[in-house]
Amino acid sequence: MVGRRLCVLLVALTLCCCFLPGVQGSCPSKCNRHGTCGSDNTCTCFPGYTGYDCNSRACPKGAPWVDFATGQDSVRSVAQECSNRGFCNRSSGKCECDEGFAGPACERLQLCRTNCNGHGKCLSMRAMAATKNDYNLIYSATYDTPWDADRIYGCVCDHGYTGADCSLRQCPYGDDPISTGQVDEVQSVSCLCNGCTGTFTLSFRGETTRPLDGNVDTAATLKAALEDLITIRGVSVSLNGGTTLCDSDGVSAMITFTYEHGDVPALVIGSSLSGGTSSLTVETDGTQAAYGPTPPLTVRGTKEWLECSGRGTCNTLLGLCACATGFGPSDGLGGSGNILDCGYYSGSGLTTCAGIFGSVTRCYNHGRCQGAPLYQCLCDEGFGGYDCSQPQCPTGRAWVEEAATNNVAHNSIVQCSNAGLCNSAGTCRCLTGFEGAACNRMSCPTSNGAVCNNRGTCRTLRELAALTPTATFTAAGFVYGSDPNALSTWDADMAQGCYCDKVPLDRGKNVRYSGYSCAKTPCPSGDDPWTTNQVDEVQTVSCSADGGSFTLSFRGETTLPIAFSASASAVKFALERLLTITSVSVSFATGAVACSSAGNAMRVTFYSPSGDLPLLSISSATLTHSTATVATNVVPTTQGTKEDAMLAKPLAKSLAVLMIVPIPGDCNFEQKYTVAMSMDEKTLIPMTTVKLDAMKGLVKGLAHARCKTQLGEYKQRIQSLLQRPQHLKEFAGHVERVQSLKSKQKALAKNTNVCTRELQRGDGSCRCFVASRVGEMTQQLDANIQRLDEQVLQLHNQLQGGLFVDASHFEDPSAVKSELESVKQRLTQLDELSKQCTEYQTLFNLMPFKYLNLQATQEHFATVESLWTAVEKWNELYQTAMTSPFFEVNTEELSKDAAVAFKDAYALHKKLSNDVTAVLKDRTAEFKLNIPTPWYPGILFTLEDLVAYDVLDMKDLVGEMSAAASGEAQIEASLQKVKHGWDQMEFTCVIHREQNDVFIMGSLEDILMLLEDNQVSFQTMMGSRFVMGVKVEVERSSKRLSLLSDTLDEWISCQRSWMYLETIFCAEDIQKQLPVEAQKFALVDRNLKTTMLRTKSNPSVIRSVEGGPELLDKFRMSNRLLEEIHKSLEDYLKTKRMAFPRFYFLSNDELLEILKLLHPQAVVVVDRVVRKVLVKTVAALSVVLVESMAVRDVLVEAVVALSVVLVESMAVRDVLVESVATVPTAAVWWRLCSCSWRPWSR
Repeated sequence: MVGRRLCVLLVALTLCCCFLPGVQGSCPSKCNRHGTCGSDNTCTCFPGYTGYDCNSRACPKGAPWVDFATGQDSVRSVAQECSNRGFCNRSSGKCECDEGFAGPACERLQLCRTNCNGHGKCLSMRAMAATKNDYNLIYSATYDTPWDADRIYGCVCDHGYTGADCSLRQCPYGDDPISTGQVDEVQSVSCLCNGCTGTFTLSFRGETTRPLDGNVDTAATLKAALEDLITIRGVSVSLNGGTTLCDSDGVSAMITFTYEHGDVPALVIGSSLSGGTSSLTVETDGTQAAYGPTPPLTVRGTKEWLECSGRGTCNTLLGLCACATGFGPSDGLGGSGNILDCGYYSGSGLTTCAGIFGSVTRCYNHGRCQGAPLYQCLCDEGFGGYDCSQPQCPTGRAWVEEAATNNVAHNSIVQCSNAGLCNSAGTCRCLTGFEGAACNRMSCPTSNGAVCNNRGTCRTLRELAALTPTATFTAAGFVYGSDPNALSTWDADMAQGCYCDKVPLDRGKNVRYSGYSCAKTPCPSGDDPWTTNQVDEVQTVSCSADGGSFTLSFRGETTLPIAFSASASAVKFALERLLTITSVSVSFATGAVACSSAGNAMRVTFYSPSGDLPLLSISSATLTHSTATVATNVVPTTQGTKEDAMLAKPLAKSLAVLMIVPIPGDCNFEQKYTVAMSMDEKTLIPMTTVKLDAMKGLVKGLAHARCKTQLGEYKQRIQSLLQRPQHLKEFAGHVERVQSLKSKQKALAKNTNVCTRELQRGDGSCRCFVASRVGEMTQQLDANIQRLDEQVLQLHNQLQGGLFVDASHFEDPSAVKSELESVKQRLTQLDELSKQCTEYQTLFNLMPFKYLNLQATQEHFATVESLWTAVEKWNELYQTAMTSPFFEVNTEELSKDAAVAFKDAYALHKKLSNDVTAVLKDRTAEFKLNIPTPWYPGILFTLEDLVAYDVLDMKDLVGEMSAAASGEAQIEASLQKVKHGWDQMEFTCVIHREQNDVFIMGSLEDILMLLEDNQVSFQTMMGSRFVMGVKVEVERSSKRLSLLSDTLDEWISCQRSWMYLETIFCAEDIQKQLPVEAQKFALVDRNLKTTMLRTKSNPSVIRSVEGGPELLDKFRMSNRLLEEIHKSLEDYLKTKRMAFPRFYFLSNDELLEILKLLHPQAVVVVDRVVRKVLVKTVAALSVVLVESMAVRDVLVEAVVALSVVLVESMAVRDVLVESVATVPTAAVWWRLCSCSWRPWSR
C-alpha cells in the first residue's frame, strides 16, 4: 500500500517537473484521429467529437427545453446537447433522455405515455392540428410555425375514449330532455355534375363514408352511408332538385342530424370527380343551399350535446351513465329507449334540482338550484356534475392541445393541464415529469431522487432569465414572457430547470455546478501553458476624496469597506479575500494612499482569474471631499488575453486523475501517463466524495460483520445454556462448557459495553435534564392553565350580554349566528388546549386541573345556540304559515309545530330568562291560540230540521250518496291499512362472513307475502265503482308497490350473484388474470355494500323506493355487469381447460378453488380433485410430437408449484406409485413433459 501511494505521488511530481515549465510539441494524442491539429497545438474536432483531445463523443444538439436567456423572450437560440433534458453518454455519443423525453437529442416531449393505452394516436401538435379524429372537433387549423409544433406529442383519442392518455371511457352524449324549443342541425351537400365522372366521400368527426357515385346514389344510399359511420347514430336525407345526389342542373342533399345534437362540425368532402363541369360544396349555419327550385336554408343545431344529457354522472371506467332520479335510457330523441344517455324523463314534471338521496339538500350544498323549468344545478367553483357532487380538479394552461386557430395553441385552461388524470377526489394524478396542483409545471431533473442533484434550486424559465446576470456576469438580466399574450413564451411559468449552486472549491471565479441537472463539478481552470505571447488583465481605478471609505465589487462579490487612506497592500488584501479573485497586484500612480484630494489612480493587475474580465465596480457612497466633489471611475487599461479554460491542457486532466484514481504500483511513468490520459470526464469526481463513499461502505461492512459475529456468539451461548443433559458424561461436559462461557464473558461483554455505556450515559443525562427542568416547566404549564381559564370566563361573560340577549335581532338572527360560530370555534380551541394541558400534567405526574368554568361555558353556549336556532326555526314556520296559499296550509301539522315551538320557548325562558326568550315565548303562545281546531263540528240539527228541509223527498239521492261515501270510506280504510302494514315492515339484515360492516339481505318471505296480498287488494280497489274519489292515491300506492317488487327482484338476483363471485374475486391471482372484470366487480361490490349499510341504518322496506327508480336502475346496472363478469369468467375457465384438458373433469367451483391458491399449499383441496384429474392414467395413451411444446401460463406455473407439495402428500404418493408401477416410464415422462411439468415419478 505504501509503495502504491509513493508511486502515485512520484508520477504526479514527475509530471509537474516535466510539463509545468511550458509544454511544447504536437497536439495531445494527435487529436485521437478525430480532429485536426492547429498551429497553436490545439485540436479542432470533427463533427460528433469533442474535448481538448477530441477523445469524447459529442451528443446531438437541440433547442433547449430550459436554459438561460440570450435576450428578451429568447432562451432557445443556442442549441444544447440533449436539449438540456438528458445525459450525454460520451462513450457512445447518444443521449440518455429523462423520462417523458425522446428523440436523438431528447427534443420531443412525450405526453402520450403507454401508447395512449391502445385507444388513440400519439401525434405531434402539427399533426394534431391537421387531424380530423378528435370527437369534438368543429374546425380545422394548421400548426407549423411555433417552436413546439414538432416537439410536443400528445394523444388524439379514438371515438369513445378521452383523458390525457385515452384511458377513460366517454359516456353517451345527448340532449337535455327537460329543455324545449330547440332545433336539429341541418346541412346541405350540393353537387353539380355535367358530364363528369368519379366519386366523392363525406367525412364526419374523423370517420369517412364509402365512395358515393353522385350520378347513381340516392337519398336512401346517402343516409345508409352516413349511418354506417360510428360517429353518426342517425340522419334523415331529402333531395332538393333531383333524384340522385348529382345531376347537370345541380342537387342539394338536405341532411338533418336527428341524433347528433348541438352545433355539430361540418361534413368534409373528399372528391375524385373529373371531366366535364363539377362543383361539390357543403353549406351550414343558416346559409342557403346551392341548388333546387327553392333552395332551402340550412339550420345551426341548438339542442344540447351533453355528456349523460346533463342529467347523470359518467363512470369513466366503464363509460356508463348513472342517471338522476326519474331519468333513464332514451331512444336519442327524448323517448324511452336503449341508449344509456339519461335522455329520457319518466316523471310527470320536474319540481326540484338533484341532490342527496333521501335528503332535502339540493345540489349537494355545492351550488344553487336554477329553478323552473330546467331545475339545473349551477355549481360553485371546484365542483361539477349534474348535481354538483363531483369535485373538479385544478385547471391550468394546456401543455398539449389541438390548435384553436392557425398556429394558436396552449390558450385553453383545462383540468390537470392535459398532463395528468383527474381522480374522484378532485386531485390531479400527474404524469411523471410534471408537478403542481394542476400538473402545470414541468419538473426539474432529479438524480438519485434529489432535485437538481441537491446542488441547485428549481426555477421557471422566467426566473432563470432574470438570474442570467448572476450566471454569466453580464451587465443586465433578461425578461422571458414579457408579453403575456405572446405565443412563443407560453411556457414562461410552466417549464422549469435547475439553477446550480456555487462550487466551494475554486476561489478563482464565481464557478457553479454545471449540467442540466447540476451533476457536473467544474474542473480547475486557468491559462493554457502551451500558448505564448499573452498578457494579464489590467484595470485602473481612479478616486478623488479626502475622507470616508469605499468598496470594490467583482463578479457579484463585494469587499469590506476600504479606507480612503488605505495602502496598496491593504487594497490587495481586500480584493484577494473575495471568492472571485485569487491573485492580484495593486500599485498607486502617486503617493501611498488610495484616494487623495487631487485624485489618485490604483492600477490592479489580475493574475488569477485570467482572460478578458469584467470591470471592477466602486461604491463611493461613504467617501467625502472637503473642498470638491467626490469622483471615482474604473477603466480598462490592458485587456487580458490569457485563456481561462477548464482542463486547457492534458497535464491538468492527468493530475486530477492521478489524485483520484489509484494506478498499479508496477506501472512505469509512460504507462501511468497513458492510463491518466485515457480517463474520461466521468472519472473526474471530487476525491472527497469518492473516498467518503468508500469509507462509509467500509465502516458499514465492518460494523455489519462485527454485529453478525457478536449475534452468532450470543446465540451459540444461549443454545449451550438451554441444554439439559441427563447422563453423567454429558452433564460433566455441560458444566465444563458453562465454566468456559463464564471465563469468556468479560471479553464478549466488552464489545457491547460501548453501546451499553453510551445508553446508560445518555439515560442518566436525560434524567438529570428532566429533573432540572420539570419545576420550571410545571410553573409554565400552570401559567398556561390560568390564562386558559381566564379566557373561558371572558367567553362566558360575552355569552351573557351583547348580541346574544338583544331582542332587536329577533327578525334577522344572521349576525348572532355568525358571532355564535366564532365563539364555537374559540371554545373548540380552548377545549383542545385543555386536553393538551391535562396530558402534560399526567406526564409530569401532577394532579389534572378540573376545568369547571370551561364545562359551564360549554353548557351555557349550547343553551344560547339552541335559543337562536329556535328563533330561526320559528321565523321560518311563521313566514311559511302566513305566506303559503291558504288551502295548502295543513292546520293539524301547523298546530303540532306551534305546540312544540311554545314548549321549547317556555323551557328556554326558564333557563335564560332574557328579552329574547320572552319575545319567543309570547309570540309562540299568541300564535298557538289563534290556530283553529281542525274538524270542528258545524251547527247542530235534528230530525225535525231534516223533515223541514224536505230531505225525505230526496231519499234515493241521499241513499246513493251515503253508499258512495261508505264505499269510498271502506277503500280509504283499506288503503290506510296497507300503508300501516308497510310502515311496520322492515328488512332483515344479516352480518356476512363475520364482517361487522358487511351485511346481506335476510329472509324476504314475510315481505313477499305482504307484497302479493297488497297487489291483489289494489286490483280489487281499482275494480270498485267507488274508487273515483281516491283513485289517484290508489294508483300512486299501486305503482309504488310495483316499483318495490321490481327492485326486490333485481336486488335478490344481484345479491345471489355477488355472493357467488365474491369468494372468486377476493383471490389476487384471479384479479390479475381478469383485471377488467375485477374492476367491474369492485363497482358492483361498492354499490351493494353501500346500499346494505344504508338499509341497515334505515331498514324500512317502503322507504327504500322513496327516491323513485334510482335504486332499481342501480341494481339493473349491477346485474348487467355481473352477467358480463359471468360470461368472462366462463371464457377464462374455458381457456384453462383448453390448456389442460383434464380440467374438464372438474366442476367450475373445483377448478376455481385451485386457481385461487397463489401458493397451493392446501393438500386437502388437491387430494380431493387429483383423482379426477388422473383418472384412467393407466390407459398409457401417447402421441409422438414433432417438436416440444413450451406452455407458459400462470395456471401451469401454479400446477408446477403444486407438484412440490404433492410429493409430500402420502395420499397422492400412493396413487403415483401405483401409476408408475403399472404404466411404462416413458409414457409418464411424456405425459408430464408435454405440459412442461417436472416428472413426478422422480
